[in-house]
Amino acid sequence: MDIKAKAKINIGLGVLEKLPSGYHRIESLMVPLALADELRLKKLDRGFELLGDHFGEEDLVYKTHEHMEEVLEGEIPLQVEIHKKIPVGAGLGGGSADGAALIRAVRDLYDLPLGLWDLLEISEPLGADFPYCILSQPTLCRGIGDQLDPAENLPNYPVLLVNPGFSISTQEAYEKTLPNPKPMDYEKIMACLREGDLEGARPLLRNDLEAYAFSTYPQLEEIRDRLYKEGAGLAMMTGSGPTIFGLFTREEDRDQAYDRLEGAYPVLIKSQIDGWLHTYV
Repeated sequence: MDIKAKAKINIGLGVLEKLPSGYHRIESLMVPLALADELRLKKLDRGFELLGDHFGEEDLVYKTHEHMEEVLEGEIPLQVEIHKKIPVGAGLGGGSADGAALIRAVRDLYDLPLGLWDLLEISEPLGADFPYCILSQPTLCRGIGDQLDPAENLPNYPVLLVNPGFSISTQEAYEKTLPNPKPMDYEKIMACLREGDLEGARPLLRNDLEAYAFSTYPQLEEIRDRLYKEGAGLAMMTGSGPTIFGLFTREEDRDQAYDRLEGAYPVLIKSQIDGWLHTYV
């Protein structure tokens, strides 16, 4: 079985409150991209094999398989080969996407009687992004990422991803960020996005983790400003960074920006939003 695990970007990320558990209450419009890792799964008679681009026992695919065997109380003999397309440690959710794709694929490969809510429940202990990645569709995420509201009719905007070639500690970014309890007006934001008004959405959005990231790594703010100079209608950091994305209304404008920025940064990727809604049943 061949499956894809799609990258995600955060269109806005509000850090509203730090909870006693150590997690943070957030709000974010998470959307998948055409950019995706590729996983090939094959049943085995026994054991588990992880091939391709992976991090051994620290890989989220390895941990996800181990977690599923514990939850389902049985062995899941499996070989998984990973071909990474999503940059690692880039705020694009590649590891969580791989793990969530594995959960869905194991259900289908072994014809397990698991519905959507079962998949979500299995995924929650593995990380805050996992429930969203189970859906892997435009979703307004609240709470600690476990309150999910699918977002309909989002255009497939062309996207340009710029990564400076280093990673940022998610834990440190959250620890250094002061919560901002004021929610964003996602009703207005979604209206702007659906109407193609990226510039109208710009002042309504924020990523509260940018303050720490931009002060610590000034080149990230420079990348965002460069994307605006190159014609992006909306540009901001995704997640805890360091990837900066630019949304464009026209593919040719995105492609021209890519041509002008090619060679200036370690990682430059053309992609687009995948706004298709679906249901895992």
